[in-house]
Amino acid sequence: MFDSDKIKLDYQYGLFTSKGLEITFAVLDVEVDGRAETYFPRNGFSILNFFTQNYAIEFQNYQGSRTIPYRFYLSGLFTDVALKVAHTGKGKGYAFKIHPVIAHHMLKTSMKNLVNKQVLLSKWLTDSKILGQFENNGTLRYHEVGRMSILFDILLPPKEVYQNDPMYHIVNFIASKKGKVTINDITSKFHITERTLHRNFTYKVGISFKSYAKIWQFENALKLMQVNPEESLSSIAYKSGYYDMAHLAKDFQNYMDCAPKSLRHETSPMLKSYLDTQAIT
Repeated sequence: MFDSDKIKLDYQYGLFTSKGLEITFAVLDVEVDGRAETYFPRNGFSILNFFTQNYAIEFQNYQGSRTIPYRFYLSGLFTDVALKVAHTGKGKGYAFKIHPVIAHHMLKTSMKNLVNKQVLLSKWLTDSKILGQFENNGTLRYHEVGRMSILFDILLPPKEVYQNDPMYHIVNFIASKKGKVTINDITSKFHITERTLHRNFTYKVGISFKSYAKIWQFENALKLMQVNPEESLSSIAYKSGYYDMAHLAKDFQNYMDCAPKSLRHETSPMLKSYLDTQAIT
């Protein structure tokens, strides 16, 4: 599932502070021999990407979006199978995971508009000029990455805006439980009706509560497999809240188009960086 032999990849993590948040991001140093394909499992965050030199990615599903170097791209949540990506060229790739409710307040739009899409960030901002100093003529380079803190000072909404939003805390609760929650758990804990939960959650996250919880449940199973490759699938299914191993295998087939054993010993550094990068929450 990963053309690892065609990709030279080194990665590290960067860190800066913006508006009181510690922002961690992945920095990939990539060189592709011709063209290589990778798969990325769905995750519970919006992804902000930025690429340098002539390194580019192109979605092979989900509307086939292709990136241009030195532009910021934001993706919403994905609802179906794993994202299949083709990589070409050489350069740096920067990846930020952003809490979907923070992304909603950042763009001031329904996150339903970004489901299954990658969009050019400048086209979705109220004032796209704020990206000019970073995108114009490819002025941002690796050694200037600290300047991104200036960008996030402008992009991020004030902390009180999303911290006073119940959907922000509901998303965090689902993540903390790794998807093993019910609607009754949410409505009781947050004193909210099921109807209000559905309306506001789909507007600010992009997908239903149930679909979002499933993303976290599946990702937890995938991480457990990566950390404990020798652990039995039945044990991983139990720890992840699946009814049995067959239900876990079904989700692998539905979301990754493969059997669990295909990823049990997968050591792709690109997959590891994707799973391990901390989110802006």
